[in-house]
Amino acid sequence: MHFKIITLLFFGLLFNQSLLNRAIGAEYFFSDAKSLSMGLTNSLNSNSSYLARTNPSLLPNKSKSIDFKGNLSMIRERRSILVKDYFGDFLTYADYVNNDNQYFNYQFGYMQNYTFESAPSNKIGFGLNFSPLASFNYKYIEEVRGSASVEDGEVGTKDPIVGFHNFETSGSLKNLTFGFGYSANKLNFGFSYNKILNSEIETDIHVDSLTTEIQNISNIQDFSSKQKFKNLTGFYTLALSYNTNEYLFSFVYEPELKINEGDAPDFNNNIISYIDSSLNTFKEFGLNYYKPQKLNFGFSYNPITNRSLTVSFEYEKNNFDNNATILKNHSFYKLGFEYILPSLNPVRAGLVYQTSPISFIPDQSIITFGSAYKYNNFICDFAFSYTIFDYYYPDLFSLDNIQNDSYDKISESKLNLLFTFKYLIK
Repeated sequence: MHFKIITLLFFGLLFNQSLLNRAIGAEYFFSDAKSLSMGLTNSLNSNSSYLARTNPSLLPNKSKSIDFKGNLSMIRERRSILVKDYFGDFLTYADYVNNDNQYFNYQFGYMQNYTFESAPSNKIGFGLNFSPLASFNYKYIEEVRGSASVEDGEVGTKDPIVGFHNFETSGSLKNLTFGFGYSANKLNFGFSYNKILNSEIETDIHVDSLTTEIQNISNIQDFSSKQKFKNLTGFYTLALSYNTNEYLFSFVYEPELKINEGDAPDFNNNIISYIDSSLNTFKEFGLNYYKPQKLNFGFSYNPITNRSLTVSFEYEKNNFDNNATILKNHSFYKLGFEYILPSLNPVRAGLVYQTSPISFIPDQSIITFGSAYKYNNFICDFAFSYTIFDYYYPDLFSLDNIQNDSYDKISESKLNLLFTFKYLIK
């Protein structure tokens, strides 16, 4: 009987899906604290330099400031294997791993606006932001165990460790955004250019054996590479908003972007498997990232009769070229609210529903909440988000002598803590 205990170490930042980072280039699930706490309503409620990316049309209405954001993600993953009875019928799923991992990332930027003295209703705004765009980080360490025997005198005890399966990739795409906005009374226009900076991706896969007696060890060949990518392209963001005393309407558009560098394969139906057991080779080479076309529609309500209350809703549609990828078009439905207490501290909460871009990954529901604290010119916003979901995926390291027709059950829960520190410049 084949026994194994797996330790998975994800290194990243609240992505759509950690396991597939290397295959598809997972986009960072990033925001600033205020908009995350209000259901990820980035185009309506961002109050930092990240607004240059999410909705540059609102930059003229923001004060001159510098900001820094730090994000801590805590991911718990449970993996289970299918257990059958003597007749081959389903009994249960038995856990073989429970992981608790923490990851950190950051972004920073600057905002400034200017009002025309001759026309006070006309304003311009600028924003500069550095932030992650996509991650290819993934680390997998599989502890492989053999089988105890009567001769060993270890029956009923833990099976001995015979080796390790290792799979690690590292690297990310970082983005530098230059944003501009113009406000003419209630109507606002915005444009930003997002430059993808030079990147490097490292890949390492190897098998370690602690004993000369090979037992339950995969026959995958060792593989290692380091690739640098320079002069990468960029993309633009267009935004339009209409702001009254009570209502805010917004529309944001980003085109799709496909980066295929360094012998990276096109998307195909083999996305389900990283390792081809028949060839004993690693499939993913180079840089393969596909950012979808984004259409975002937002609406926010701040009633004159109760200025302490704000309710926001966003619908975001992400579209892929189906001829270039097996990723599906998917959507975000975002709902958030804010209520300012008599102490002037806000209470914020939200709900996000995301349809999945991958057939075997389920739709996700995300709850968010947060608040803020202000002292003189210093503002600290903080937010939490939480999601939990299950999916099924094959073992990354297959064994020639063991036939496993069923997928492992993977349960993931993600708790995200985000702080935004902003200093208002007078």
